[in-house]
Amino acid sequence: MDWLAGCMVDLYFGGIDMEENERFEQHWLSASSDQRMRYDKLVSAYPKITWTEKEKTVLLWLCQMDIDTLETMEIIFDKFAHAK
Repeated sequence: MDWLAGCMVDLYFGGIDMEENERFEQHWLSASSDQRMRYDKLVSAYPKITWTEKEKTVLLWLCQMDIDTLETMEIIFDKFAHAK
C-alpha cells in the first residue's frame, strides 16, 4: 500500500500516533516556501475545521503537488464546505 492510500485508510479508521507527527515534520522540512504558503492558505481558508495530524499530513502532501492539482482539490474542498 502506498503512502497516500495508507493515510486515507488511517483517516477513515482514526487514531493519531507519533509516527504521523514525524511524517508531517519530514514533509514540512522538504516543502518549498511556496508549498508551505499554499498549505497555510488552505488550512486558514477553513477556520472552523479542527484538522487532525493525519489530515494535515495529507493536506501538505496535496500542497506538494503541482499547482493545477492543488487548485482542483481546493474546488472540491470548497464544495464540501458549502454543501448542506
